[in-house]
Amino acid sequence: MLGFACSSLAVADASSSNVVVAHVGHIQIIDPYAPASESAGEIAVYLTLRNTGSQPDELVQVTSPAAPKSMVMMGSTGGSMSNMSELQVPAHGEVSLRPGVDHVMLQHPRARLAVGEKIKVTLRFVYSGTVTVAVPVIPLDQVPKAVKSKGGGMSGMAGMSGM
Repeated sequence: MLGFACSSLAVADASSSNVVVAHVGHIQIIDPYAPASESAGEIAVYLTLRNTGSQPDELVQVTSPAAPKSMVMMGSTGGSMSNMSELQVPAHGEVSLRPGVDHVMLQHPRARLAVGEKIKVTLRFVYSGTVTVAVPVIPLDQVPKAVKSKGGGMSGMAGMSGM
């Protein structure tokens, strides 16, 4: 596996509620949501992963019955996005996937999702195991504003395909 550290971890927005909706091993899944979209080609999913353990863990796979292909997309300082093979969650730390920064992309959804529906998304971690989360679809006007990132760059991250 390719190792990398995310040098532009998103700082949680003050409007987030920090509700833990699921956990597996030492990983907590916090405040997942998917904005309702006009795009029939993709669905963005945002969430925070918190590691309460003393060793780092890695998100290595994302799947959903809502779409045939799922991947973690990470933004760069130039505004482009890259597809990641793994996402490191630091020991006693967290990684936030937020609008304007990073997200889980569900490509070619099987159906257009309406506000109030829930998408099942399964996350697989190297050490903590696998968990399925029900992600609510929310109105666009309820999406938290983009957040500033720490570190500014995405150095050390490797791209991937087929996640």
